[in-house]
Amino acid sequence: FEIKPLKKAKELAEKETIKLALEKYGHKNLKEIAKILEVDLSSLYRKIKQYNLEE
Repeated sequence: FEIKPLKKAKELAEKETIKLALEKYGHKNLKEIAKILEVDLSSLYRKIKQYNLEE
């Protein structure tokens, strides 16, 4: 287990959480995923692009 800067650790956790949600609910249910993750839909779109999680 490697200790990373907090910013990097948060990004990795965020990416993995979004990835898991996309796997469970699919890319067609982004509105529902945003609600579950308690983020704005626009923020979710931005993070999906940022983390290269597009279909």
